[in-house]
Amino acid sequence: MPTKLLPEFPLTSHAPDDIIAWSRHGTISTRQFIAEAYALSALLPSGRHILNLCKNRYHFMVGLAASLISHKISLLPSNHTAESIRQMREIAADLFCLADDEPPDDLPTLTYPTRHLSHLQHGDDKQTFNIPAFAGESIVAKVFTSGSTGIPVPHNKNWQSLVLSARSAANRLAISASYGIVGTVPPQHMYGLESIILLAWHGNCHLWMENSFYPADIVDAVKQSPSPTLLVTTPFHLKTLLDSITEPINIQRVLCATAPLDIHLATRAEHVLGTRLHEIYGCTETGQLATRRTTQTTDWQLFDGIQLQHSPTDQKQDAHEQTVAIGGHLPTAIALPDRLDILPNGFFRLHGRHHDLINIAGKRHSLSALTSQLLSIPQVIDGCFFLPDDAPPHTLTRLCAAVVAPALTHAAILHALRLRLDPAFLPRPIILIDRLPRNATGKLPQQALMTLLEQYRANQNEPASQLRDELSTKQTAIQDAMTTLTVPDDHPALAGHFPGNPILPGVVLLDYLQQWLTTCQPHAIHQFQLISVKFLRPVTSGEQLTLSLHTGEQQRYRLQAQTDGQLVAQADFQLIQQTMNTMNIAYANET
Repeated sequence: MPTKLLPEFPLTSHAPDDIIAWSRHGTISTRQFIAEAYALSALLPSGRHILNLCKNRYHFMVGLAASLISHKISLLPSNHTAESIRQMREIAADLFCLADDEPPDDLPTLTYPTRHLSHLQHGDDKQTFNIPAFAGESIVAKVFTSGSTGIPVPHNKNWQSLVLSARSAANRLAISASYGIVGTVPPQHMYGLESIILLAWHGNCHLWMENSFYPADIVDAVKQSPSPTLLVTTPFHLKTLLDSITEPINIQRVLCATAPLDIHLATRAEHVLGTRLHEIYGCTETGQLATRRTTQTTDWQLFDGIQLQHSPTDQKQDAHEQTVAIGGHLPTAIALPDRLDILPNGFFRLHGRHHDLINIAGKRHSLSALTSQLLSIPQVIDGCFFLPDDAPPHTLTRLCAAVVAPALTHAAILHALRLRLDPAFLPRPIILIDRLPRNATGKLPQQALMTLLEQYRANQNEPASQLRDELSTKQTAIQDAMTTLTVPDDHPALAGHFPGNPILPGVVLLDYLQQWLTTCQPHAIHQFQLISVKFLRPVTSGEQLTLSLHTGEQQRYRLQAQTDGQLVAQADFQLIQQTMNTMNIAYANET
């Protein structure tokens, strides 16, 4: 039987004289936009696949429209690294690039013809009055997820699916032609494509043309908006904006996605901006599917027509139910990468991505929830929990945390986390850095985090091979753990011990060692008995101490403190209740 053809949908729902974009230089009508799209389509190379790298939102929009008019397919990889572009060329040999900035090497490129398009006479050609329409089954774009082999996996997006998705979002958010869209995410990302470009086309909104990554860019765009503003952003960009603004700005709606939004940040955003904030849920495979008003509910409401169904997986370990989305704008049933509970009346409760859920010592948690607890600590500017992907099998996995908190020490962060988390989920190590390696959408790629961990290990003289050897050591053998700390110049014990020649009292140094022991072996302090202690030389302010733990037979523990390779103190402890189970030390912890 012949395949049933889908109906046609117009490029945009705007009328010819509607505003479709604006900048500091003025507004652009739909009539002008269509004329520029037709003119650009005539200049595009013959290849069927296009890599649209335009940074200017309007240039990207014209390029996408020109691609539709000339029946080309836009490739939208998750990043634009040299390796990613190489992979795109392997997928599509006829690939060419459209760019308004520095193009990639060794890829046929058309530079966006700004001067040529700006001199068009809009309105003289009858064709500028015609808004083109395209068949619903037309493949408009291929978006990519990372496959298990590292090779990008394409997901085709047809025109009907994209249009209906945008219209569903516009209906749910109750926005109209009166809204101007300011986006902090690139339009090449699925979230940016749907919530900036397509929402402008089929939510009858208009978009800010320029890049709005930094808070000053957002404030500038909002001030120049000819109408109420919808901010399309991420939790990272939103927090950065709230930390930076010094005066009220006129944002009527906020749409947030790409990572779970903390309720405290959502509440703060609505209070500071005087607005309503919505989160949008979706994934690369399906596009957007649901929304929620974060300050009002933890549950998500599906778009009209979308349904969810559970289907059990065939996994033998850590079995879970796979959830499938069907109906609405989806052309077929699509499996979701998340674990969730289906609720009545089109609602569901999200528990996180399958790979986000962790199990340590029989206890379950999610990395996103742990990160939320970390970010709730006062003076923590940014941070995340992550799981190293190089741990050997059959070992106790230890979490890592990367933290931006210039005013806090390792010890202060760990103490705050102890008040919030089960000891099994305390991070080892805590890596203090100036900023996290986020990409343009505010996400933290796993490879970037692993690079950060490898750099940390190198700085701590803990090469990965050594750590892997420690992890594979049998439990009956001696296990080592190590951390470093610096004696702060303002430690209260230094002022009176001794004036003019401050040194760290032995009792404080012993307390450091005992805290390190209880961190590595989480028993109550009274369960350890001090057998012996030696202080070999004074420790002064500003010195960096390396604390090491050596676990011996019969539940004995030797702790040592060194500075510059010289032993300064040593203490031996005995576990009083020898029936207690000890925790396997995976690798170095931070205090």
